[in-house]
Amino acid sequence: MCKPKECCEKGHRHFIIDAESHNGICLKPTDDCKAHCVTSSTLIENERRTITTCTKGCNDIIKVPGSLITIQRQDKEPKRVQLFDIVVCQADKAVTCRTPERESSLFRRSRLGGALGDDTSSALQAAMTPMKECSSTKRVTTEAVCPDMDEDASSVIFSSGPSCILDVLTKIQCDRDTSGQCIKNAAGTFVGCVVLDLAPFVCESHVFEHLRNFLSCSCQQVQQEKDMCDAGGAHAAIGYQPLERHKQACETVAGTF
Repeated sequence: MCKPKECCEKGHRHFIIDAESHNGICLKPTDDCKAHCVTSSTLIENERRTITTCTKGCNDIIKVPGSLITIQRQDKEPKRVQLFDIVVCQADKAVTCRTPERESSLFRRSRLGGALGDDTSSALQAAMTPMKECSSTKRVTTEAVCPDMDEDASSVIFSSGPSCILDVLTKIQCDRDTSGQCIKNAAGTFVGCVVLDLAPFVCESHVFEHLRNFLSCSCQQVQQEKDMCDAGGAHAAIGYQPLERHKQACETVAGTF
């Protein structure tokens, strides 16, 4: 069903299928960042107007330095260890270009002259080459953060992929203690983890149950600002609040988008 971008729910990208009206369909972003382009062309008063709109949107992931901690070791010097944050970003971009191609009688004569070998046709065509006018919009948000992971844990989380992490955070809930940490048994297995949504996970085959539970306990979903109209129009931001370095990381991703 065609709909404007404003009709898409949070966490969905707008996949444009009509270049002129910008109507399209709402889809959940994946790890695929390839662009999709559509073109429409209309003839108005002997002027052909071509509009091309390209959109792309996806989930992306970036690893940034986190806290620097000191580990005390028996009979040894304290060891400084660099931890890392895994940041999941969501970005989308739309570029629209409009090209008027004049179909006046003069232009038609110039094309006809070119076919007949008229030397003036090239000059006329060059003078009437259409100018392309383009505009773009871009949006990037921080969707999840897995803070202060060691080198091994950060590598495992990173290899799971951004869409997998976001999917797990919405579907798995594990028991936590009063400090908010997930509870483990003596064998190191997470306790009380339940799947809230039985739809298949979007994770790759190497992301097994234990790793999914680990992602659920290690990462936190960022809640974007929510409009609280029922509470007198106030705004509230609920959930994990990303640090400035997390936001800057997503801006870096957007810069290459």
